[in-house]
Amino acid sequence: MSPSDILGNPAAVPILGNPPAATILPQFKLYYEYMLGDLWYTIREQEAGTKLVKRPSLVNRTRVELPAKPFPEGFLWMLFEALAKVAVAMDDEQILHGDLHTNNVFLGHPNPNFDYAIWPIPKVSDFGSSRDLTVAAVRNRLHQGSWQRNATAPEMDRGAGGFVVNQFTINNAAPVPPTNTPARFSRKTNIYQLGLIMLSALRAECTLEETEWRNAAGSTLPVNQQLGFAAPRTPNPLRMRLQGPEMANYSPHLFRLVGLCLELHPVNRPTPAALLAEVQLRMAGRDGGMRLAKGRFPHNHSQGIRRSVADKYKIGKKPFKPEKPP
Repeated sequence: MSPSDILGNPAAVPILGNPPAATILPQFKLYYEYMLGDLWYTIREQEAGTKLVKRPSLVNRTRVELPAKPFPEGFLWMLFEALAKVAVAMDDEQILHGDLHTNNVFLGHPNPNFDYAIWPIPKVSDFGSSRDLTVAAVRNRLHQGSWQRNATAPEMDRGAGGFVVNQFTINNAAPVPPTNTPARFSRKTNIYQLGLIMLSALRAECTLEETEWRNAAGSTLPVNQQLGFAAPRTPNPLRMRLQGPEMANYSPHLFRLVGLCLELHPVNRPTPAALLAEVQLRMAGRDGGMRLAKGRFPHNHSQGIRRSVADKYKIGKKPFKPEKPP
C-alpha cells in the first residue's frame, strides 16, 4: 500500500494531538479494534467463573466462584459457523493456518445491527505460522513454526522418532520408508484443529485433558484416554462426553459434526465448504432466537455468556474510580 493509498483510504483518520512530523513522508499509526479477549479465557469463565458479591461499599466486595455453566447452544453454532467460514476463506487461498487453537480466536465487540448481536464476534488471528499449501509445502516437515503440540492434527505431530498412523509416516526430516505414504498437510488439517476448538467450547473446558500428555511429562491420564497418533494410543478418539444436564439438550448434529472434524484420517474429515454447508443446515432453529435479534441485551440474559461484552476503552467513557475508604 502506497502513501497515497493510505491518505485516500476512508479507514485512515487523522490522529488527534499528533505533533507535526519533521519529515516530508506521510506518517500514520495503526489503531486496532478493541477485543474482549480470546476464546480460551471465555471458555475458562464458563468452566470456573467468578463474580463480585454486592456490598454497600465497593471497597469490601467479595469475589466468589461460580459453578461450571455450559454455553448456550446458539453460541456454539454461531462459533462453529464463524470458524467454518474462516476455513473456507483459507481454502480459497490455499492457506494452512497451523496454529489454530482457542488462544488464537479473539472475540470482537458485538454489533447491535448484525446477526447474533448478543454475542461477541469470533475472529481468527495469528497467521505467523501459516504456510501456502504448495506441492512442496504439503510434505515439508521442517520449519513448521511454533505450533502447540496439544492442538495439532495427526499429520502435524512431530514427536521424536516420528509417528506412524496406519499409512501416515510423520517425521521431521528422516527418509520415508518405501512401504508408507508420507503425511501431507491439507485443508483438512485446518478442519481438525477447528474441531479441537469446538470440542473445548462444547465441553466448556479450556484444556482438553486427552491432549495434555504430549506437553506434560508424567501425566497420570490412562493411556486408553490419551489422544495419540501411535500405538498404544491409536486410535483413541476424543470423547464427546456430556458435562451436565444442560448439554443433554444440545442437538446430536452438533456432536456428530465436531466428531467428523476430529477424524484421525484426513480423507474422512469434511471439506471446509461441506462443513460450512452442513453447519448452516443443522443450526437452523437452534440459535435460541438470537440470529436475527438486534440491539443490546442485559448481562443476565438467558442466552448470554459469562464473558463481559462491555467496551472498557470506549471513547468518551469515564474511567472507573473506586470509592475511597472512609
